[in-house]
Amino acid sequence: MHSIFQALSDTTGNIDTSAISSTNSNLISQNVIESHYKIVIEIYNCMIGYGIQSLTPEQIGALQSIAMLCPYTDGNAVYSARTILSLINTETYINECEASKQDNSTTEKSLKPT
Repeated sequence: MHSIFQALSDTTGNIDTSAISSTNSNLISQNVIESHYKIVIEIYNCMIGYGIQSLTPEQIGALQSIAMLCPYTDGNAVYSARTILSLINTETYINECEASKQDNSTTEKSLKPT
């Protein structure tokens, strides 16, 4: 995964989408977080190579499924999926786990002595 992230962060604009696709295909996911990353990277790589308008309904559906998950248990690919989707629609994705975490942190902050 590290080599894929390095290739995607190339600031020269010379991203080798075929190398990223090959590396991503050869990765064996060890857990659900890595599986989500593989899906998002595959879709993002396609988007880089062919443009945002090239996303298929299946790819958009996969991104939406990942975007609705809890980033705390399902990984940062949740945020990546949400970011890609923000380019094509204005829907906001917040999972219940995030809402409860935000509520708890607000409560915890208010319980601290001032």
